[in-house]
Amino acid sequence: MLWSIAFDAIAGAMLATFSRGALVGIGALLVWGIVTRRIPLWVAGAGVVAALVVVALAFTLWKPLIDVALHQKGHVASTNTESRKSFWAAAVELAERRPPTGVGPGRFPVEAEPLLKNNPSPLAHPVTHNTYLEILAEEGVPALLLFLAYLAGAWLLLRKVGQRAKLDSDRDLRRLATALQASLIIAVVASFFLSEELTSPFWLLGGLAVVLARNSDEQRVLAPEAPGPSRGLAQAIPATPV
Repeated sequence: MLWSIAFDAIAGAMLATFSRGALVGIGALLVWGIVTRRIPLWVAGAGVVAALVVVALAFTLWKPLIDVALHQKGHVASTNTESRKSFWAAAVELAERRPPTGVGPGRFPVEAEPLLKNNPSPLAHPVTHNTYLEILAEEGVPALLLFLAYLAGAWLLLRKVGQRAKLDSDRDLRRLATALQASLIIAVVASFFLSEELTSPFWLLGGLAVVLARNSDEQRVLAPEAPGPSRGLAQAIPATPV
């Protein structure tokens, strides 16, 4: 019951934003969860039903607000699409000019302005609306490769934690690792439509992955045969002795 209420609230908030990037990220998460059997079909079905309930409420109780939002979104949707294409093309051109170093951190708005073509919505400080292209344009190819390696490393650490938790029959720790993997999937996919390289989710998820993996290793070294091991967060993040 609590899960359903929380899901409905989150789904309603996401739909209210009309964020296409967020919806694509959630879609990628659902595909991954179903393919890897982390999300049972009945849970996916329950989620679909809950989402339909939210949509039904949105177009009945909150119809006036939704109509206004849809009208505004429809008015700017095509403009946003053309703007982003222009930003992406400018980012690629800047990256081609200086592949090793890029144009410099925070320099995209200045360097890209003369290159923006067919941009229907001029902005004072434009961003690429694509994390990977922005890193490529501002910091160059090596920085983008390092960023991708960081994301891959965080994913592999979380997968290792999940596999060890499965062997130890630790459901809580496995669920925690899965939740962090799910968050990472949404962040990675949504970043194709947003410039998020300096926001906290990427770096927080990587830090949590390192902490979980390190403490999981320490628990195995210190007490490989200890009866009744701690579970979940108690195992992953042990208490500090007083």
